[in-house]
Order: sequence, then C-alpha cells, then structure tokens
Amino acid sequence: MTADYMLYFFNIPGLSPIGLLALFLLSLFRLGPVIFLAPFLGGKLTPVSTRIGVAIILSVAFLPTIIQYSAHEDLDFTWLFTLLAIKELFIGFLPMQLVLYYYSD
Repeated sequence: MTADYMLYFFNIPGLSPIGLLALFLLSLFRLGPVIFLAPFLGGKLTPVSTRIGVAIILSVAFLPTIIQYSAHEDLDFTWLFTLLAIKELFIGFLPMQLVLYYYSD
C-alpha cells in the first residue's frame, strides 16, 4: 500500500521528486500555523510532537489534491520557493490570529 502511494506521486508527469518535496513543504507551511494555533490542538496539554505529527499527516493527506490543482511547474528551492513559503506561512498564520482575536473576549 505504501509503495503504491509513493509510486503514484513519482509517476506524475512533469513533477520531479524535488518538486514533490517543495509542494509538500508548502502545504506544511500553510497547515502548520493552523495546527499550532488552533485552540483544541494549540493548548499546553497537547504535546508538540503530536501537533507536528498531525500537521505532517494532514499535509500528506492533502498532497494529491494539491498536486492536482497546482501548476505542474518544476518547483526548485530558489528565491521563488522562499517567497511562496513566506506567503503560505502568512496565509496559515493570519486567519488563525483573526479567529483568536475575535473569540478571545
């Protein structure tokens, strides 16, 4: 089962393993702040390793959809990736801050 799942990703035309890793990291950068700031997972009772694990599992689960809707450009670790990573962190961080701000009263 795991080998078939990995072969599915590596056999997508136009997507290199580096591009696959870059898409995984971008999804992790977007989901990470949401998981860490969510009130039910971001509390002190939930261990950090659990929150990291949930973020990784959700990133892997959403990866086929992300690949399907992404432009199949070969994404490398260049300045473009850095800008996209900052954008994803901002998108993941800002909505949770707004939710926490409005529900903190």
